[in-house]
Amino acid sequence: MLESFSVRIFTMYPRYSVRFVAFIVLFIVAIIYMSIDRPTSCLTWNDVDTDRTHNRHRIRKMNGDSNIRSFERIPGHDYGYIHNPRNTCRGDDDQQELVFLLFLVMSTPQETKRREAIRATYANESNWPIMKEGNIRTVFLIGDVDAHDYTIQDAINGEMYYYGDIVQSTEFVDDPVNQTRKILMGFRWVGVHCRHARYVIKIDDRSMVNQRALLKHLNRKNPFLHKFILGDVVTKVRVTRDKRNWDYIPREIYPNPTLPPYIIGTGYVLSPDLAQAIYQVSHRIPVFPNTDAYVGLCLQKLGIKLTKTVDIYFSKRIGYDYIGREAIDIFDRSIVVPYVPESKMYLTWRLGQL
Repeated sequence: MLESFSVRIFTMYPRYSVRFVAFIVLFIVAIIYMSIDRPTSCLTWNDVDTDRTHNRHRIRKMNGDSNIRSFERIPGHDYGYIHNPRNTCRGDDDQQELVFLLFLVMSTPQETKRREAIRATYANESNWPIMKEGNIRTVFLIGDVDAHDYTIQDAINGEMYYYGDIVQSTEFVDDPVNQTRKILMGFRWVGVHCRHARYVIKIDDRSMVNQRALLKHLNRKNPFLHKFILGDVVTKVRVTRDKRNWDYIPREIYPNPTLPPYIIGTGYVLSPDLAQAIYQVSHRIPVFPNTDAYVGLCLQKLGIKLTKTVDIYFSKRIGYDYIGREAIDIFDRSIVVPYVPESKMYLTWRLGQL
């Protein structure tokens, strides 16, 4: 009877019978698919502990602290690394090699094109004259990618495999409010892996080096300098107390109404021992997002007196529509040219290349 009834229904309503059968089939497929035990994430990283890394991402998301804005000491400052090119400043025989300049480039995971431009310009040792003082070395500092950004991390893994020049932390997500943690990671890396370099140059990936001015002003004759730093100094800046601002500093961390003198972070030169000292003294200073002011506070704690530079620039913006003698003079005095558009990075390098 049921069979004859279904036949009558399909005969009377052939158009609806096809839809009904299709609906039943899709419903059964959906039930089967939902019953399959599937992995919770796509594990595609080959050179890191994927389970531990993804669990860390999930925990960070559940705790709502992907950007870690709290004003707290970094627990032990024992940075873990996703990528650590520990042999950057060593030769093929694993012995220390002479390093004249080590560039610490503050980068971000997404800025692949800027890293490529830097590798083709000042990070390319063949673009420098042969110097008996040592070699030129470069590492890019980046933080961890946010949870589930597997495509970006895979691209970083590929860069590291090909170039071997990325220092990537597991301890903080790469975010504007975590730049202080990033530079502390870089200074710690210098102390462990490249403390024998003559000079360390901290530079943003949006800045470009004027090679001619840099080599003119760096002392290539004297032995290693100690507790040395050179850059554009800022003084008498009022502390931001508005919690809504990114550079807010609580009174309990720094009660004074004006910040200590600090160096603008677009680029500056320092000795490796000072980089290591800044990292060590940071254990006693709670971290806050204003990176330049934080480094200035560390320098104050170390008793380092900052003096303004004369006739050289590290942070003076140059407009590419400038013309005349004034523009040439500004560029010739600029060791670091900040805020360079991506399309102008190669041009800026060639203008200052020896």
